[in-house]
Amino acid sequence: MAQKEQHQEETVYNPDGSKTVVFANDPQRTAVEYTTTVQYLDQDGTAVRPEQTYQTRVGHWLNLQAPAVAGYVIESGRMRRLQVRHDQTITFRYQQLHPTVEVRFEFLNEKGEPIHKAVVREEPLDSTLHITAPAIVDYDLTDETQRTVTVTAKMSPEVFHYHRHIIPLELNMSLVSSQMIEAINQFRAEKQLSQLTINMHLQTLSYVRADTQRKNHVLDDHEGLRPSLQVAGYKGQVAEGIDRSWLGTSEIQTAQQLLDRWRKDPTKYAQLIQPDYDEIGLTILADSDGRREWVAVEYGTKTK
Repeated sequence: MAQKEQHQEETVYNPDGSKTVVFANDPQRTAVEYTTTVQYLDQDGTAVRPEQTYQTRVGHWLNLQAPAVAGYVIESGRMRRLQVRHDQTITFRYQQLHPTVEVRFEFLNEKGEPIHKAVVREEPLDSTLHITAPAIVDYDLTDETQRTVTVTAKMSPEVFHYHRHIIPLELNMSLVSSQMIEAINQFRAEKQLSQLTINMHLQTLSYVRADTQRKNHVLDDHEGLRPSLQVAGYKGQVAEGIDRSWLGTSEIQTAQQLLDRWRKDPTKYAQLIQPDYDEIGLTILADSDGRREWVAVEYGTKTK
């Protein structure tokens, strides 16, 4: 008895949704294939890598995996499993990552020592930060309280400087002023410049200016005080400087730290090494808080 011929059949799904049964031993059978196009697009629809195409027999399964792309994170699922029934386009969506930069904030005392734990943050490149310096117990902030910073590729640490409260001392401010003039002359000697002598007209003017600032608690050029030089009879050229700083722990230390401060200031440094100056008047007065000082200096050039 002849055996009935066995046929293997496969159901083919057509694009219009109809089905066709294809027998495996049918000599007329042709494999039906469809194209699957895989795209990799960012949030704006721009390709982040070239698309890929797959030719797959109808009814077969495709397992797709989205590749990692530098600078992007995958928004949609990384894995896709689908059965091929028609031509189709599959899209993996990526979100661009904004490059970030490590920004470091440091809080230092007058010696450059940290007095508060540094703050380290990752911030987007080219972003703008508005920073407010924290209050630190027993310290006064010597920089601006608020600062605006643009994040760049190579960021140096953002440093806030503080000065420790000191117990008010009964410093001899006349001695501090004398020590400062002596320190200035010693510095000029190192530069092979002439020594400055004290002129009483300049000294009187420096006292008036320093005292006015101390009473008003504000730095002011006080341009209106210049005519008093002519009234006093001073005939030379005058250059002026004012400052507010912190008292030290002794007369010598107070004068030295003020000189160090001036050496780092381009304008005040230029005055310190001006070869044309012959005379000086300088006054340093303590603020009522016992921690700060108000300074006024007058440099004179004698009429030749």
